[in-house]
Amino acid sequence: MSVDKVRHLTYIYRLFFEICDVSLCTERVLVVSWEKCLDVLKHDLSSEQFNTWLKPLKSDFDGESLHLFAANKFVLSWVKDEYYVTIVETLKQLYGADAPPLVLELLSQQGEIKARPDISQVTGE
Repeated sequence: MSVDKVRHLTYIYRLFFEICDVSLCTERVLVVSWEKCLDVLKHDLSSEQFNTWLKPLKSDFDGESLHLFAANKFVLSWVKDEYYVTIVETLKQLYGADAPPLVLELLSQQGEIKARPDISQVTGE
């Protein structure tokens, strides 16, 4: 994806946030953020780097933060040390002030993303 396309998409997202109620739109747009981020990063990294370290990461957006999950401690450590800043910068490039915080974590023992608690059970609503 070219830089001009990324800028154009960024403009469209910002316009989108101005038009609709952000509380209704945020999750839908930011769920896509890891895929959009990958689209940008694959052009900035070698194919080997991209396919080895970033493409296999699982993602989850919890409404506030973008969580990326690594398969093991070695991958987690490598991604934190080598790519964390690059990923955060790419998210800021795509989403500006609306970029979600980035959290890097391990996948569960079963290789699944941990389920988020249902807030309605806690609040009784």
